[in-house]
Amino acid sequence: MTNLDKIDAVIPYRGHAITITKDHLFETKGGELENCQHHDSLAAAKKVIDGAMTVQAKADAKPLDLSVLGDDGKPLTIRRIHGGSGNLIFKEAPNMAASDFNVYPNTARVAEILAERDKLRLRLSALNAALHPLAIRSKRTWGRIENGEQYERMVEKLQKEHAAMLALARKGLEVKPAEPDDEIAL
Repeated sequence: MTNLDKIDAVIPYRGHAITITKDHLFETKGGELENCQHHDSLAAAKKVIDGAMTVQAKADAKPLDLSVLGDDGKPLTIRRIHGGSGNLIFKEAPNMAASDFNVYPNTARVAEILAERDKLRLRLSALNAALHPLAIRSKRTWGRIENGEQYERMVEKLQKEHAAMLALARKGLEVKPAEPDDEIAL
């Protein structure tokens, strides 16, 4: 039995730790590496660390400073691309890199389109709220209908529900107009 069978050995390399595991694999972690990785050789482990450090050095070298608009229409500045994940890093909110959303060129026309989209979302929300009380579910049961009597009960229930929703709809639907300050649930 060797010392490697008893404990993990750690090799420091360029600010990272390469651990020789009990399975005799080389595990890299720390610094620019996103996740712990296993390699068959020390050379492969060092190559991964060198690559990650090269990417990070390029990412840190010069900020991009690209002006964009977020999905909400607020201005953002793209600082760089994250060296590990490839996500965009923003000056205003560096932790937004984990989020998945679109950004757009920062122009007046794009801002107008985003504002119009928000108004339409408000309107859609109001329409959905007006329709919700009238909704008749298309999925009526879970599992099979076992016999004719069960089917007849379902038909009667559907006809009663339809009549009630029809009467409610004929009374008139109240569609609340969208207010500019209303929040939109996405």
